[in-house]
Amino acid sequence: MNTEEYTKYISNYFKNNKTGGAIMLTSSWGRGKSFYIDNCLIKSLGKERCVKVSLYGLKHIEDISKAIYFEIRAKKWQPKKNEQLTAFALAGRTVVRGILSYFKINLKPQEEELQSLYNSIDLSEKLIIFEDVERSDIPIVDIMGYVNNLCEQDGLKVLLVANEAVIESADKAEEYYKIKEKTVIDTITFNCDIEDPVKNILDGFAVGKNNFVKILKEKDSGNKSITVKKISAIMQEDAKTHKGNGYNLRSLIFACQKTEDLFREVDSNKIIYSQDVFEACFFGIIAFSLKFKRGYYQDKKMPLIWKNDLDSPAMLGCEAYPLLKVCYDYIKEQKFDCVIFRHTVEDYPQLKIKESNWRKLNNYPEYSFNELLDAIKVISNLIENGTFPLEECGTLVYTLFSIKATLGKIDLITHLLDLIKKELKKGKFCPYEVYSKITNPTAGMALTKETVGDYDEYKKEIAGIIVQKALKELVSFTVDEAGISQFHRLIDEYESGSYELFNSIRKGFAAKLDVEKLADSLVKCPPQTISNFCKGFEKLYNFRDSGMPYTGNAKPVIKEKTINELFEELPRQFKDGSEGRTYLSDDDKEAIEKFKAAFERKYDVANAEKSHLANKDETILKLIDALNSKIGDDKIDPIVKHHLVNFIGKLKNIYN
Repeated sequence: MNTEEYTKYISNYFKNNKTGGAIMLTSSWGRGKSFYIDNCLIKSLGKERCVKVSLYGLKHIEDISKAIYFEIRAKKWQPKKNEQLTAFALAGRTVVRGILSYFKINLKPQEEELQSLYNSIDLSEKLIIFEDVERSDIPIVDIMGYVNNLCEQDGLKVLLVANEAVIESADKAEEYYKIKEKTVIDTITFNCDIEDPVKNILDGFAVGKNNFVKILKEKDSGNKSITVKKISAIMQEDAKTHKGNGYNLRSLIFACQKTEDLFREVDSNKIIYSQDVFEACFFGIIAFSLKFKRGYYQDKKMPLIWKNDLDSPAMLGCEAYPLLKVCYDYIKEQKFDCVIFRHTVEDYPQLKIKESNWRKLNNYPEYSFNELLDAIKVISNLIENGTFPLEECGTLVYTLFSIKATLGKIDLITHLLDLIKKELKKGKFCPYEVYSKITNPTAGMALTKETVGDYDEYKKEIAGIIVQKALKELVSFTVDEAGISQFHRLIDEYESGSYELFNSIRKGFAAKLDVEKLADSLVKCPPQTISNFCKGFEKLYNFRDSGMPYTGNAKPVIKEKTINELFEELPRQFKDGSEGRTYLSDDDKEAIEKFKAAFERKYDVANAEKSHLANKDETILKLIDALNSKIGDDKIDPIVKHHLVNFIGKLKNIYN
């Protein structure tokens, strides 16, 4: 049904129905019921003939009567000393009884006085519309009883607007159905053509010569709005993805408002942009708003967090309209940076090319062989000219091997994989991000046995490049406040990533450290700088206890004795102390053994002693000797000497 058909049906009920019952309009939240009521039904029937009241949050039946009264009298009523008596002026016995109860007035007016009240506001020619029935704190059975009195006893016409699925899931659903059968003569499921309310919402934001006016001018051959069709497609696709929960017009209104606010900022900063940029922002914001207003992906319970520039745009927006980072920042973080937005406008043509071709590779079964080859060529060109972020190459590598596993050897893929290695050797990128993505890919299909070996070998080559890149950054620090701050930041970044990468960096750092140069620099530093460097060095090498090194979020190395004691103790927890019986079944024992094996793999138990940081011991001894040779100089500041002596003590603890 379209809006005209719904209005025709409800209008017929209002004008001609003699059954003494109410009707209900129902659908899930956000489907446009309220928008339809305000913009179609009330406009058609006339405002003077409709009394719309929301039951949202009302706690008592008397609250409904009060809400009806104020809805009708709001424009006419002026507060007076006899405010309680003024509340009598309402037609309909049920409403009057509610008002008397609400104001706790225990009066028995004469019949002629009541008749005067009834005549003051005549509800007989009005349609009473109760919205948000399921959101009321009044028991649903009480609401239906109240409505029954309005319709059956007072002869009024009532339209209930609700999400009946919520009412059906309540504890008193059975009682509800019994009284509903007596009260509601017909239930209409609101499933209006989505394009009608979408067009009405956009019209509300189309003012003067703004961007909404411009996009609504685009028509197809049937003179229908292209923009409305695009939005409808986004919402319908989201509804399918989220099992019917994506078609939410409140999300669209939210998206329109955020887009309008964003571009008000853009225009105030005199940023010039194309209509393509506006549409990319708007459609991406719509896709994101459908998820944002939901709070999370219902199927994956995935928070709406921007993880990286390659996967996040399509994950937070949609495949057809990826979300731009500037839009994410504005909606999620309430941040607007005019410089970044200008860069986005400048980079958008390249960004559009990158995203469209990345989608082809990421969803390669949906495209032809020639389309994939073209996409590989485009991505290769983007990497060569520096417009493809190297941090995303880890994900790209796995995708390329996935394609290779399906289609066999392709020269263009081999060329692109070689190009990635070449660019990583000379380019600027965040080492731990690349390593994390290549070891924990989020895209692509499973690899075949034939390609797993090639992929593992390629990963080792990339890991070697990344470790050398990280070490070059780490050992190039200067021994001053800025340099030590950079030293700490890099350690924190590597520590938060892969354990294997962090461990390789620690080993390599010891081998590359220029001990004599470091010692010469430290003796010339202020005390605070020495203290800060000491903390960074401890973070890299220090052990908190005899069993576990301090590696923050990285994978700890646990001594074999420690883990064996842990798993020897575990079965004892299942014993009854009084009788010595064990409740550990064979399945439990097998599960513990499997857990132990997995635990050992995760924490490198077997190789704990071997992984005691190659080159570390020799480097620490050299550093201790170098510092000892320096602190004998009487010219060194006593406070500096004190810090260096403390540092030497900590180095000895690490060594031992």
